[in-house]
Amino acid sequence: MGLLRIILALSVVAGHSRSSIFGFNGVGATVAVPVFFVISGFYMAMILNEKYVSTPSSKFYASRAMRIYPIYFIGVMLALLINHSEIYSIFKGLTTTPRIYMLISNLTIFGGDLTNQFCWLMQNGQCEKPIHLSFNAPAWSLSPELLFYLAAPAFIRSRKLTVLVWLIGCSYYYLIDGFSYPINKFGVLAYGNMTFIYSFFPSSVLYFATGALGYHYIIKRNRVSYVMSLVMLIAICNVPLFIPPWMFVCLGIGIPSLFLLTKDIKLDRVIGELSYPVYILHFPLVNLYDKLNINSAYLSKGSIVATIVVFISLVVYFLIDKRISKFRHEAIQGSADDLKSTSNMPLRIYLTIYLIAPLVWICILKYV
Repeated sequence: MGLLRIILALSVVAGHSRSSIFGFNGVGATVAVPVFFVISGFYMAMILNEKYVSTPSSKFYASRAMRIYPIYFIGVMLALLINHSEIYSIFKGLTTTPRIYMLISNLTIFGGDLTNQFCWLMQNGQCEKPIHLSFNAPAWSLSPELLFYLAAPAFIRSRKLTVLVWLIGCSYYYLIDGFSYPINKFGVLAYGNMTFIYSFFPSSVLYFATGALGYHYIIKRNRVSYVMSLVMLIAICNVPLFIPPWMFVCLGIGIPSLFLLTKDIKLDRVIGELSYPVYILHFPLVNLYDKLNINSAYLSKGSIVATIVVFISLVVYFLIDKRISKFRHEAIQGSADDLKSTSNMPLRIYLTIYLIAPLVWICILKYV
């Protein structure tokens, strides 16, 4: 699994560099990110059903925060170091509300996926490009990831609820199918379907739930449920995904199988741990390469950026991430009494909002 994760991360590096990495082009950045979501859904289902089964959700949240935020802020600092003049120029040119949103979304991560929907008004009366509101562009994908983490304890321990969430994820895609572009109402300024089938967080629900179903229908049952796979394939045949429906279903089946084959390989786990820093730290280095106007007759842009970011990721992993990981694993302690004493009502309310509010919003945009 670790090798797959680093291949996906390097695919994003190659995509953003617009060049190969020692001849490797990868699967494409727009494909790699949804596959990451499927993997995340699988892992969260596994740890919530096995590792965190007798601990309160708050400790799961704390562990996820310690995993995401330290390296994220390293990426923010790297971006500010390299692009501070450009970031300040964009910030200065915005009106007050977009400025506040830019600060909050970059400090908290939440909301990074929403920027592509709206017109962020500049002082000259024009709309700023949404990507410019992010200090570190790839970090947008962390927003749906965190929203999923918040919702996961409310449903992912139940196979039936996971199926329900998967079906609601399908419903989202069926609702957005047939949108007429451009959309310019209620503050939304969408020029293409990338806004809704890729960057808006509800589009990721189907991927997360697919990974979770892989755990419930393969790992827990110790066999592949071909009936469930066939039902999934039929359900998504007309869903506008970035990958063919058959490949999407194969991901749900293949990722748990790959995990079982590689879970005891220590080197594979270490390689997998590098995928997150490679993913989140590479974009400022791409910008630095462009700033320095480097032209190498021997190495491509992607090769140079990938080499540097893998080296930095190794340093970050051994000096920072590994220590944080040890701390968060040792700190996660609890008992069945802790779990029983925790009310599920706030989680259920959040899960309802997480699933229903986007569907209502899409219906308003489509039919009002």
